Amino acid sequence: MDEAPQCAPVFNVSHSGDHALIALADPCGVMHLGVDIEQQRSDLDADVMLGVVCTAQERDSVRRAPDVLSAFYQRWVGKEAVLKAIGIGVAEHLCSIDISPQADGRLAIASEVPEWNGFQAMALPAPPGYAAALAWRTKEST
Repeated sequence: MDEAPQCAPVFNVSHSGDHALIALADPCGVMHLGVDIEQQRSDLDADVMLGVVCTAQERDSVRRAPDVLSAFYQRWVGKEAVLKAIGIGVAEHLCSIDISPQADGRLAIASEVPEWNGFQAMALPAPPGYAAALAWRTKEST
């Protein structure tokens, strides 16, 4: 009797403060997966961080937000999740993608790097004082 080959699930892990996330996906449909959770530190200098990790469009959007800290962290976790899914260094590429939160929880991703097209992301529910996001790329989008 022939059996289909067994494949290990695609997975990714993140932790911050007292919480962790583990994302698992079926390798038959998902090729790349990234997840991030961050504890929102109230002592973070969002203005300094915006200049280091955000695109000009993101900086403008965050500065106009009613809650600058939450808006910053929403983009930060989205960027980290996407870059982890892509499989590249987070620190070197934070300004290479632009994250725009949508009303339905999806995170629109823009990048000038053609190989990074086809990734999807969404905000995840997180405990109070935390932000979290999930990113993936399906086999059909390659």
